[in-house]
Amino acid sequence: MVNIAGLIINIIMLLLIITLVILGVIYNNQLNICIKSQSPLCYNISCPCDGTDSLPCKGNSKKKYADGQWICSNAPRTVVDNTGKTVKTIY
Repeated sequence: MVNIAGLIINIIMLLLIITLVILGVIYNNQLNICIKSQSPLCYNISCPCDGTDSLPCKGNSKKKYADGQWICSNAPRTVVDNTGKTVKTIY
């Protein structure tokens, strides 16, 4: 006789494994996009990292928004200029 509870648990585990594999593939694709080109999901990190007192992002990773404007990883909805002053809020 088949145990119904065991069967249900096995089906749930199989669905979880399939979901994790799909999420892994999606994450890997996004990582490959970040490696090959600039994406809104990625930040370019300068090495060596900037000091905590350096502008515009005070040591955090940054992504170029426009000429002289940056988006910092610690405030991804804010655009700052080269001096670290807020230019505008996006989204």
